[in-house]
Amino acid sequence: MSPTQAFSRFNHHRANTRGWVPTLFSSHKLLFAVVWILGFAAIFVWQESVIFRGSRSIFRPPRPCPRLRPVAFNLTDFGGVGDGVTPNTEAFERAISAISLLGKRGGGQLNVQAGVWLTAPFNLTSHMTLFLAEDAVILGIEDEKLWPLMPPLPSYGYGREHPGPRYGSLIHGENLKDVVITGYNGTIDGQGQAWWTKFRKELLKHTRGPLVQIMWSSDIHISNITLRNSPFWTLHPYDCTNVTILNVTILAPLYGAPNTDGIDPDSCVNMVVENCYIRVGDDGIAIKSGWDQYGITYGRPSTNILIRNLVIQSMISAGVSIGSEMSGGVSNITVENVLVRDSRRGVRIKTSPGRGGYIRDIFYHNLTLDNVRVGIVINTNYSEHPDQGYDPAALPIVENITFNSVHGQGVRFPARIYGSKYIPVKKISFRDMIVGITYKKKRIFQCAFVQGKVIGSIFPAPCENLDRYDEQGRLLKLAVSPNISLTPSKHPDLMADTLAFGRFNHHRVNIKRLMPFPTVLSRRKLTFTVVWILGFAAIFVWQKALFDGGWRIFRTPRPCPLLRPMAFNLTDFGGVGDGVTLNTEAFERAIAAIALLGERGGGQLNLQAGVWLTAPFNLTSHMTLFLAEDAVILGIEDEKLWPLMPPLPSYGYGREHPGPRYGSLIHGENLKDVVITGYNGTIDGQGQAWWMKFRKKLLKHTRGPLVQIMWSSDIHISNITLRNSPFWTLHPYDCTNVTISNVTILAPLYGAPNTDGIDPDSCVNMVVENCYIRVGDDGIAIKSGWDQYGIAYGRPSSNILIRNLVIQSMVSEMSGGVSNITVENLHVHDSRRGVRIKTSPGRGGYVRNIFYHNLTLDNVRVGIVVNTNYSEHPDQGYDPTALPSLENITFISVHGQGVRVPVRIYGSRYIPVKNITFRDMSVGITYKKKHIFQCSFVQGKVIGSIFPAPCENLDRYDEHGRLVKVAASPNEGNDIYIHSS
Repeated sequence: MSPTQAFSRFNHHRANTRGWVPTLFSSHKLLFAVVWILGFAAIFVWQESVIFRGSRSIFRPPRPCPRLRPVAFNLTDFGGVGDGVTPNTEAFERAISAISLLGKRGGGQLNVQAGVWLTAPFNLTSHMTLFLAEDAVILGIEDEKLWPLMPPLPSYGYGREHPGPRYGSLIHGENLKDVVITGYNGTIDGQGQAWWTKFRKELLKHTRGPLVQIMWSSDIHISNITLRNSPFWTLHPYDCTNVTILNVTILAPLYGAPNTDGIDPDSCVNMVVENCYIRVGDDGIAIKSGWDQYGITYGRPSTNILIRNLVIQSMISAGVSIGSEMSGGVSNITVENVLVRDSRRGVRIKTSPGRGGYIRDIFYHNLTLDNVRVGIVINTNYSEHPDQGYDPAALPIVENITFNSVHGQGVRFPARIYGSKYIPVKKISFRDMIVGITYKKKRIFQCAFVQGKVIGSIFPAPCENLDRYDEQGRLLKLAVSPNISLTPSKHPDLMADTLAFGRFNHHRVNIKRLMPFPTVLSRRKLTFTVVWILGFAAIFVWQKALFDGGWRIFRTPRPCPLLRPMAFNLTDFGGVGDGVTLNTEAFERAIAAIALLGERGGGQLNLQAGVWLTAPFNLTSHMTLFLAEDAVILGIEDEKLWPLMPPLPSYGYGREHPGPRYGSLIHGENLKDVVITGYNGTIDGQGQAWWMKFRKKLLKHTRGPLVQIMWSSDIHISNITLRNSPFWTLHPYDCTNVTISNVTILAPLYGAPNTDGIDPDSCVNMVVENCYIRVGDDGIAIKSGWDQYGIAYGRPSSNILIRNLVIQSMVSEMSGGVSNITVENLHVHDSRRGVRIKTSPGRGGYVRNIFYHNLTLDNVRVGIVVNTNYSEHPDQGYDPTALPSLENITFISVHGQGVRVPVRIYGSRYIPVKNITFRDMSVGITYKKKHIFQCSFVQGKVIGSIFPAPCENLDRYDEHGRLVKVAASPNEGNDIYIHSS
């Protein structure tokens, strides 16, 4: 078989383009045809951008994880009594005061255990976690005289029900940072029944207060709790940034519980609300930003808010509302995957003259309406004002509102869009809307003073005030006047007041008369011209697809670690942090106690400042190991106290000796939901003794890792330092859903053999980010088994994201396969190699779909290495015909200085490197020989600017995807042939 055939690649031949250019056309006729066709192409691109833009611009704010705390208290430690009768206000105040002193050390957690904890309102503090255990209830006291009074909100200028002050909230916070309210589905109950009765009887002198209100604060996380029976609005974040609300249940009676909105984001920025169940007596969610002149003056919008995966029931109002208090502006709102059932309205936007402000860039996607009276409502005359000082000339703007995929059944009216002459609704869009209706009148899709479009299939028939497009974006029918009454006009032109609407009159255009078809060209010539131009278009599309491959970056989810309802200190179990006393039994007793709490959410083991000497110990499921600042877990040096374990099944051999291997200092098997974190505490393996014995050949077994988690899922390791491991430092083996972030890994650069930083081994769905790694071997080494043992085990490493790291190198033991790896934002400095892929005959498996982006190489000997002859085998039983495959490897944006050799890619006749791509590479070099970009048995391409000059084994394209030069033969010479001339 010829080398080209073995490489499965066609030979390239240069085409003589002049031979087929249609020179038979006169220049002006050809130009006319080209311009005409490209004009239609431009219209298509414009239509795509205009018509489908809304559905592609969904805001996705980050959802940060709540911080874990180094210190935890129980409310009973401060005199709390959970009998439902004893007031606990002072106990809460004392506990929160104690936590307020811990801010610089990471804050504290207040655990509220099972029981009913009666209390008047209390204030939270920064860097605090309020944790409600299962069956814990914080019960608001009914006597309103014990609820403090507060001034009106500055953007409202008026208590919502009475002038003057308003009642505070049961749980309140102002000017805070880093606050968590969470639990194991505990409850906060406002006992709203007494408030609602007094409100109806007009016995209250002030506006009722919310159940939970956080004001002028940032980094707020509320999750896994139930909120019920609020006196007024339930959860009210006011002028806050970075707010996360998830897995929250909000309950109030559907009738007789006035104004019990579920969640009211008010002048908030960067907020996520997801996975919540809301059944209340008013709006499920109501996004606000101030009321009339007070909101205009305050001027704080609600923006960048994502609402998704909710179930809402509201018999009185709507599932998701915007307004009516929106005078500061509301924009960049995404509402998706929401079910509204048994409710009066599905989604509603409400405003009025006097509000000012704007509602714009609102995106609804995948709404389900089940037994809802009116599906979609926009009302621009919701006339409720704080006082007579409002300005009726302050007109709000309502525009850029998109509804995509709206479905349901039992709906009376699918849409009521009521703009007005002075507040028209502009640029509204409906796409894919099919709603089963119960009301059989003709015009149930109602519009007035509306401008926008419908795309594709819409049922029932939309109002004629909207332009109609088909699914491909072709205009089917222009709107009739958007400015007439609710009954659509049949006249095709707009009325005179269209100019006030800021829109041109529509006239049907005779395209044939406006732009005559270029019949001056013969049919044959025109056909040839069209084919010629469309051929170039096809090439463009093909090249775009060819080069887009490098942009498909894998993004695995990064789940947050669970907070625990119970916390222990190691000293509770006899631990002594003096660096001398052995703490192995203390660890074992503490972890055994946590193992009993699994069904209740697990427990957290806190290690305070000190040096905690220990032999290896095993973790348990649903456990958090928390290392405080200056806490050190110190591994004992005597290897006789380290247990022996069988070889890893995918290796079949201790990595250094046959037979068993030493275990790890911190070990876990078959676990779920494990967190190792802290306030930058340290785990130290005292590897110096191990390295010396290894060099002197005094060890009978393979050294063990510092931390090893095997056959486990939902692992989170963060905010700690790992140092001086005997062998590999952090070794997740055959695990799924692993997050490693903000970890520092240290070992001497010399004399610390095999101290890899992180070794993902047959792992799936993993994130490694924001780490600093300085070690004596590979920074990161992704693995999946060794030769025949790895092939038989057959578990790949896949879906791994590595980003924002210092130092990194990859892959030797990969017999189970390695794929879908993204490595980005790496700075490798003062190292032998930047990134490396290594394999060998006998490995089998594959390395494919690897994406490197934004690599910085600083004083690195060899920047990029691919070696297909890394001949290290467990024993003589390997199969030399088990050949790995290497393909689809992309490097984009590689820069650096002080690099000796930028690239060494050594494929071979039997293990070629296929479909490798380099794009945007500029590396300052120190080695002045000619052939320093070295390749053999490689097929791929370089795109755009590459320095130093790449080897000629790669196709050359310019930045626009045009082929510049075809590669020389990638198969020339022998297995170490270097071709670069």
